[in-house]
Amino acid sequence: MSSVATVHSQGILDATNDSATDFLTEVLTGPLDLPHEYAVVLRFEVAVLDDRKGASTSDGIYLYSERARDNNRLVVHSLANLREGYADRRLWQQTLTRGINRSRRSANLAPPFTSVVTERLDTDPKESRIHNMLAEFHPYFFSIAQMVDAHAGRVDGNYSSYVLQHYELLDSKRTENGTLGSTWRLNKLQLKIEFDPKQGNRPVRIVRLGLPTDGDDSGERPIQAIHYINWKKWQWSNDQSIWVPAFLRRHDIDRNSKSEKELECYFKWKDTTKTSAIPKVEDVDWREPIRELFEEDWAVDYQGWLRSQPPEN
Repeated sequence: MSSVATVHSQGILDATNDSATDFLTEVLTGPLDLPHEYAVVLRFEVAVLDDRKGASTSDGIYLYSERARDNNRLVVHSLANLREGYADRRLWQQTLTRGINRSRRSANLAPPFTSVVTERLDTDPKESRIHNMLAEFHPYFFSIAQMVDAHAGRVDGNYSSYVLQHYELLDSKRTENGTLGSTWRLNKLQLKIEFDPKQGNRPVRIVRLGLPTDGDDSGERPIQAIHYINWKKWQWSNDQSIWVPAFLRRHDIDRNSKSEKELECYFKWKDTTKTSAIPKVEDVDWREPIRELFEEDWAVDYQGWLRSQPPEN
């Protein structure tokens, strides 16, 4: 079998398999069709059930804004434990890249955020004061990334290169509901990816399978994770559009620690070509341009945010 990167040159797969590799390649190159400048808000909730520690729930927010032409990018991550229905001790991890420099703000509860560390992008990691604390993230790839991938926890714009190198197509076939099912090898694991023609041939279901329980490669493999993704066609200009993730539900099962985790996430996208959401390093609150643009209230938790959203057309 062949990796995504080499399958076309070898020409050994049938038309259905070619479609699977084409579809995955289209997904991975999708960000090329994004606006030159855009912003995204992700609201999510994570529920964890641990046999030893019991149940817990966290409320999360991701903010992302990018202007690729001059390497300007804002990545903000916030996670708060939910206690009795309230977000407790919400912290904000913030990374701002502008040109050849990157800056990080310490995780304070609320502005004014006064502690800023700035350094050049080419700073040696051994000498960097912030290298290991940078929030590497890309909202588009967040919907499909696997926890076992090399970029787990740091799913940035280079994620597509990792998939092209490491995902190996085993087989594919049409399903009864018209989607295209496919099986891929990822190191010693396997992935089942289902592409839906009604959603731009994007992956709407991804199942990660672990090692065979009996040691035989052809044996039964336990489910480690399931992704359900809804995509929407974002018409961001009169003649340009892109399929972007709108909703994600991911269920992870860790049999070693006897725990399960379920993440539910909504994505909101906006073209910021005319109204930039990239702050300046000296700004008091880097989050404010995005908050104004999306009319957000950071004090509202995920469930309250859901109740406030207008119904989809």
